[in-house]
Order: sequence, then C-alpha cells, then structure tokens
Amino acid sequence: MQLLLLHGVNNTPNAWLSVRNLLEEHGHECITVFLPASNSVDDIATQILQGLPLGQYWVVGHSFGGMVALALAQLAPERTAGVALVNSSVTADTEMARSARAERVLKAEAGQYAELANAASDRAYHPANKGRPDLLEAREVDIAAYGAERYIAHQKAMACRPDRSQFLRDFSAPKLAVIAEGDVVIPAESQAIVALECGMSIVKIPLAGHMLPMEQPAALASALLTWVEN
Repeated sequence: MQLLLLHGVNNTPNAWLSVRNLLEEHGHECITVFLPASNSVDDIATQILQGLPLGQYWVVGHSFGGMVALALAQLAPERTAGVALVNSSVTADTEMARSARAERVLKAEAGQYAELANAASDRAYHPANKGRPDLLEAREVDIAAYGAERYIAHQKAMACRPDRSQFLRDFSAPKLAVIAEGDVVIPAESQAIVALECGMSIVKIPLAGHMLPMEQPAALASALLTWVEN
C-alpha cells in the first residue's frame, strides 16, 4: 500500500521521518515530497501529481499539507485511495486570517522569516514537548531548509485556498482526521467539528500539539496503520 505524506509550513519531508520508518516497518511504501514554492494550493497538488509514479495513494497531509492533500484528491480522485488530515483545516481563511497572512508575507519579504518561524515554533508544541532537544534541533534544520521563498508562497497559497467542505462531504473514499488534543494553531475542537460534519473518522492523540508527526510519531503511525489496513 502506498502512502503519500505531505508536510506543513516551516517543515520539510524530514518531519515525517519517524512516522515513515514505522509505516515502512509494517510493509507500506511511503513517498514524501518537498512542497514546491507556489502561490496556489491547486498548482502545488498538480506538480506533485505530475511527479508521482502511476497508481493509487493514501494521501496524508499535515497542516498545510492537508490542504494540498484535499486539492490533490479533488483533482485526481481516481488516484486517491483515501485522505487523512493531520491537524489540518478544510475551510477557507477568514478575512482576519488572510489579513494576518498578508502581514506575515510583508515581514518575510523584509527579511524577517527566521523571526516569524521561531515565533510560530513557540505555539507549535505541547507544553510537555516544548523543550525536547530532538525537536528543537529538527525544527532548526527544517526552518533553514524551508526558507523564506517557500514560506511566502505557501502563505499566499493558504490565503486564497477554497473551502473544500462540500467536496470532502461528498468524497466517498475513506477519510480520517487525526487531531492532537493540544493543538492551538488549528484548535482541536474546531477540527473535530468540521471532521464530524464531513463524515470523517476521528482519532484524537494526547500529549501533542500542532507538530504531532514529530511529537508523537508512534501514535500517529498506529492511527494511520489502523486506518489503511482496515
């Protein structure tokens, strides 16, 4: 079974490394890609599809990667065995959120990307995981590799993404929401409400914040294995 794992903002495919290793230990092929620096979620999804070997995929997206996963499923439902959203959002940005993204873009263009990324890191982890040396080191490496250009493009892509709630409600393949109970970036309660409205299966994972794939990789891999194998 092939799984396509899509990372979030300020991350690289390395954010999936531990989860990927656990999935592959159970015989599942995993593909990770570095999301291209495009101002359109649909264009990012199209580029990914063009680079994938033929076949069907269980598409798993973390945060921004989940928004790309939904676009990919809508563009190519015949190649999508199922969709799993990990700490992600289905709806479009509010006007307030779009305005905040525009401000972040201006700051990043003015050379303040590292400051923005580090500020986001303060909210990304559950308090129990915030000071873990392995997470801090991995985050620093990812931020450096991700860079300002990709950050600016992805902020613009999120700001103009469509609401895919109706698509997800109508999507007939398996669909899963994996929610970290301590997520404050995309509040866990709002994720659960939307997931229920869209007919998704839900798994909640404790002692994790927005960076669930790195904070609790074993719990996330277990949830994905149960979903794919059942």
